[in-house]
Amino acid sequence: MKRQLPLIIIFVMGVFTIVTNFIPAKPIADTNQMFRNWYLGIITFFTFLGTINLARVNADRVKQKTRDWYFSVILLAALATQLFLGFYTWSPMPSGGQPLHVRLLQSPVPAGVHHVLSAGLLMTSASFRAFRARNKEALLLLLAAVVVMLGRVPIGSSIWDGFPRSPSGS
Repeated sequence: MKRQLPLIIIFVMGVFTIVTNFIPAKPIADTNQMFRNWYLGIITFFTFLGTINLARVNADRVKQKTRDWYFSVILLAALATQLFLGFYTWSPMPSGGQPLHVRLLQSPVPAGVHHVLSAGLLMTSASFRAFRARNKEALLLLLAAVVVMLGRVPIGSSIWDGFPRSPSGS
């Protein structure tokens, strides 16, 4: 039950989120918005918790001078720089533009990740090696990976109109 309860909660919430796209009734939309606000709060809390844990673990590695500790120094410097730039440019830009660190660092990252994930042949071959459909859960995970891959590459919208158009405009 310790393993099934989180899966049941995630499944129910996922189905509810999908259903809200097809049933635009006000009570359902309001409930969905409430859940989205909760998601945002939970994600913010766990991002903060993860950042603190990342800093603590890497600071310990630097203090103890474990193997490859200098990578931890680089990570901590990058984290401190990003935090400083984030707080330094907290106020909105007067021209409505983005701060320099957002334009140079944060905006290109999703584009790069998208292109890495869109390499269909590489991802398919890696998925084939990693996910063997040995049981029902592995088969379900494999099918979900195929659906996500088809939804993220331009050929997916050619196969079925229900997939969103590729953000790259292809």
